[in-house]
Amino acid sequence: ERLQSAVGPLLRKLIEHKQNKGVFNEPVDPVALNIPSYPKIIKNPMDLGTIRKRLDACFYRTLEQFKDDVFLVFKNAITFNPPENNYHVCAQNLLKLAESEMPKIKNDIERNGRRHGDN
Repeated sequence: ERLQSAVGPLLRKLIEHKQNKGVFNEPVDPVALNIPSYPKIIKNPMDLGTIRKRLDACFYRTLEQFKDDVFLVFKNAITFNPPENNYHVCAQNLLKLAESEMPKIKNDIERNGRRHGDN
């Protein structure tokens, strides 16, 4: 529960970010998007909606697990799309945002853990 409250604001910020435009909030549908090569290139698909469901279900036990999935969303888009592609550029920007927020979240979790006497 402490993890959920610590990472929830970042997840909301990423989901609602103007550069997201909803693109990263749902699983990629290679058939609907006519990109049959997607599953051959991206072996571990991830999206922010799935992360939200996992967070709500208390799937994540550590910040590291949450961070890995968030970074995977954007690294997949960067891997699949060429550098001049808008999805690639937006994914880079959102990844930077997530990377910049993680140390603060980690510090908040550690500080709250000490205050409550549990590690």
